Amino acid sequence: MTWQNPKVDWDTNPKNPKAEDLKRIEGNIDFLKTDIETKKGLIVNAINTMGQTVVMGDAHTTLANKIKAISTDATAGVGDVKQGKTFYQGGVKKTGIMEVMEGTSVVITPKTTNIGIPAGYHDGSGYVVGDSDLISSNIKSGVNIFGVAGNSNVVDTSAGNATAAQILSGKKAYVDGALVTGSIPSKGTATITPGTSNQTISSGQYLSGTQTILGDADLVAGNIRSGIDIFGVVGNVIPKQVAKGSFTFKIGANTITGIGFTPDVIVIRKTGSYYSILILDPSNNLGGNSGLYHKQYESDDSTHSISSLSMGSTTTFTVSGDGASASAYWLALKV
Repeated sequence: MTWQNPKVDWDTNPKNPKAEDLKRIEGNIDFLKTDIETKKGLIVNAINTMGQTVVMGDAHTTLANKIKAISTDATAGVGDVKQGKTFYQGGVKKTGIMEVMEGTSVVITPKTTNIGIPAGYHDGSGYVVGDSDLISSNIKSGVNIFGVAGNSNVVDTSAGNATAAQILSGKKAYVDGALVTGSIPSKGTATITPGTSNQTISSGQYLSGTQTILGDADLVAGNIRSGIDIFGVVGNVIPKQVAKGSFTFKIGANTITGIGFTPDVIVIRKTGSYYSILILDPSNNLGGNSGLYHKQYESDDSTHSISSLSMGSTTTFTVSGDGASASAYWLALKV
């Protein structure tokens, strides 16, 4: 059914209604009813879409109230809407007051204290400044800046006071911000054999190896001459001593000096096979002679004879005899 144009001049051009007039009127009424129901259905659907619940059978006043109630569940306030923009809330049209930062970039540079970001609507052009130097190798050990931990190699060296002469050669250290290369030389493993003169380990060097001063198991008193102190060990060995010489044997006393020690035994030999032996015997244990010495003579040479042999002092002895002059030899022993 379609809409038919109605007769609108009944007042000025009255006539008795005919059947086609009534059909037109009833048809338009039916058309209006259908059109109203269709449009009501659109309104009902729209209200339900906005979160309010209505049905086609609801009265128009109900629909009107539901429309008013559409914005009652809105939670936005004027501070939540951009300045100058309008909205409905609680059935009332309102204008937003939120400050708008459009066209004004907000740039924030971090520092030691917090920096507040201005309230309002930002258009996205603002930013927090970054720095390419914000890396671990630029941050002191033990310090954390914005989540970046300092490198263990970055330390404060201002308290350092070492010099190159106090650091091993070839080793490097940072002292008060400056790189210092050490100059102390190193001395490796060495063995020192004690001798008659002092041996020193030079100062100003680092002993990187073991320094061994040799010991000797023979360094005992029984291996050292009596009265001699070697590295604190005093000897108790009385040494065997020997002296020898020659002289021209002549008639009378022949004195030999400069033996250098007090002998226990003196042996004299003249040319041929003539011998005389003097043995030191302070206690006269050998018998036959009194005094400090024991004398024994032996001769198969009648031309030369020794009549006496005596000690003149601890380092001198005298031998007497007769016969022609002849070469003689002497041997003094301390046993």
